[in-house]
Amino acid sequence: MTPKVKGLWSSGQQSWIDDLQDRVDQLGINCWLVYGACAAALVVLLHVLHWLSGALPVGDFTAPLIFVGIVPILLLAFDHQLDSTALSSLSRFKPVLSGDKAGFEEMEQGLSKMPAAPVLWCQVAGLLLCASVIFFDRTFSGLMRGYLLSDIPLYIDGLFISGMLLVNVYHTLHQLSWVQTIHAHAKNISIIDRAPAFAFSTLTYQTTIMGIILVYGFIYFFPALRQDPVALTLAGLVALLLIVVFILPLQVMHGHLQEDKDRRLTNVRQQLDSTFQTLHERRKAAEFVPSEWKVLEDIAKQLPPLIQEEDYLSKLPTWPWPRGAVGTVVSVAFLPLILLVAQHFVSMLLP
Repeated sequence: MTPKVKGLWSSGQQSWIDDLQDRVDQLGINCWLVYGACAAALVVLLHVLHWLSGALPVGDFTAPLIFVGIVPILLLAFDHQLDSTALSSLSRFKPVLSGDKAGFEEMEQGLSKMPAAPVLWCQVAGLLLCASVIFFDRTFSGLMRGYLLSDIPLYIDGLFISGMLLVNVYHTLHQLSWVQTIHAHAKNISIIDRAPAFAFSTLTYQTTIMGIILVYGFIYFFPALRQDPVALTLAGLVALLLIVVFILPLQVMHGHLQEDKDRRLTNVRQQLDSTFQTLHERRKAAEFVPSEWKVLEDIAKQLPPLIQEEDYLSKLPTWPWPRGAVGTVVSVAFLPLILLVAQHFVSMLLP
């Protein structure tokens, strides 16, 4: 029997987000097409209401309004995508899991489903977050134009976005805690056949990249934030946290791979040591018995393969992500921020 695994998921009614995902999956088409159509519809609706109210000239589109129309749907799509990736990763990881079907199904539930209560509390907290944003900036970075027909939908949109941002934070913590739990139950991890060990790196990679897209999306589409040192500092902190999200859930698997690597290296080094000792002993004997030279040559032929094996094992990575992934994540996380900070200081220095 598989020991009962634990995470942030517990039994109970699943969240409305999971119900929505189930309904989208039942349509039998790519979920991104569904979410894309919904995002396009919301963008058009927000602009039509602005045109009807007189807040925008008819036919005009603005980048910030397009962005706030896309974001709420994008947050739902990200959760759906990450759940699908998590299940696919678990399937690739299955060969190194030992246990029964019930234990595997529990892992599937833990990775892809959220209980209703935490999601509800995140949305309630989102109301407070949105209220604080309105308190400090009643115009929503210039989005509010003073027309009820266009402003009220934006308030509703802002409330939903605030709640979903917190839901996505919970979703990330919930899902990646399960990755650590599942890694802890892995058996027979091999540094040579390491494809299963790399299974969840795709999930952590996508989680980090999607989070970075949201952070820099707000900064890009709202120019006022690019001139705000507090906003840039917060963006840097979030980028740093997303790097941690990329690394920390894979720490357990790193330990498994390092353990197998050390075991294999110890074994081959012991063989090398034994071979060298035999060579030394045979060399002394060969000085008196010429026939021993042939034995000595045969033993010496064992050294190159052992040395090659040691060299190969020494170079194998023990962090389970593809080559170049770390550099890509760090570049995507910090390069835009560095450029924004540099632009900010240049604008301060120039008259």
